[in-house]
Amino acid sequence: MGIMAGGILILFAAMTIGTKLFRRYLPRITFIEGQDVITAVVLAVTFLGLHFTWLLLDGQRMQALFNALALAGFAIPWLLFLGGRLRWYWLIPFFAVLLPAKIGLGLASGSFTKALFLPAFLVFLYFSEKPRAATICLILGMVFISLAYRPYREFRDHVWLTKQFGYQPDFMDYVTLLKAGIDKGFNGTMQLERDPTAPTSPSALIPLREAAKRTNAAVLFAQIYETTPSLVPFWNGESLRPLLTSLVPRFLYPQKPEERFGNEFGHRYFLLRADDMNMSVNLPWLVEAYANFGLPGIVGVMTLAGLFLAALNTLINPSSLHPINSAIGGAVLFPLVNQESNISLTCGNVPLLIVTLYVMARLIDWSIRQCQQRWPG
Repeated sequence: MGIMAGGILILFAAMTIGTKLFRRYLPRITFIEGQDVITAVVLAVTFLGLHFTWLLLDGQRMQALFNALALAGFAIPWLLFLGGRLRWYWLIPFFAVLLPAKIGLGLASGSFTKALFLPAFLVFLYFSEKPRAATICLILGMVFISLAYRPYREFRDHVWLTKQFGYQPDFMDYVTLLKAGIDKGFNGTMQLERDPTAPTSPSALIPLREAAKRTNAAVLFAQIYETTPSLVPFWNGESLRPLLTSLVPRFLYPQKPEERFGNEFGHRYFLLRADDMNMSVNLPWLVEAYANFGLPGIVGVMTLAGLFLAALNTLINPSSLHPINSAIGGAVLFPLVNQESNISLTCGNVPLLIVTLYVMARLIDWSIRQCQQRWPG
């Protein structure tokens, strides 16, 4: 616990020092110069149109880009509304139609993150604009997630199992599965410990303990700390090597390795069965730093990670931004709050993502201005 606390302090210290330093020397990236509401709404509709088209046609490749388009597409009208520049009824197609559809698709996939990540992002933006009211929403949201995680996990397991056997659940199947998950989550007698002789927890505490277990990286770090390098040798930067090719688009480098280190990590530390080649075990940044270089890795990797986050914050999240730029910058930055996956998977595509979003936003803005010049009315 002391090592983990030290790593977290190093990360925040590097971010604080780096932010003060970079604000003097780094430029600010402005995705769009224009600030009119029409341009903002058209940009949001375009982003969401591209995202939902991607879901229908593919939904697998370039996930970072199209997920960022979804975050920015919903954030733009939301920030305009919070700033008093958009009437509430403009939000109806976004938040009464498209947002439930997005959450529903996340539920259908069985992924807790896909269902709640977008609402969490919108609450975060609300928090930045309305701190007092958003604090209450944040607390209620954390309580809800804590209570809902265990039932939802039961629901997710049912969904994945049915799809594994080639059966595609319909809407009523999802309702039935969700009810079964709630019943088992709150009324079951699940044993949380590996020791079969250990006492079980009261059913009322199971949801809370499951949520705590899911968000607790200390158990995983302790196992890696105890077995490295006595049983498993240091990786010496092996998991960080994809960063060397992450800036190269896949269409220019078709043989670019895919990020599947979570499965290999699970096998190295005996967290997965030998024949399980599909499941991926999350590899948090702190754990990855120690597994690669030990205690020096904690210091070095977390320092570099903090400086990287500080540089990003300076480049795309300066103060007094227009909602369009804040939304796009937030869409890039917010996924980085989830540091449960290895660094190259989480951060490797960020520079390329910024460039792509910049080019897309500029092209859309240019197209809108051309249309306004041709048809002034």
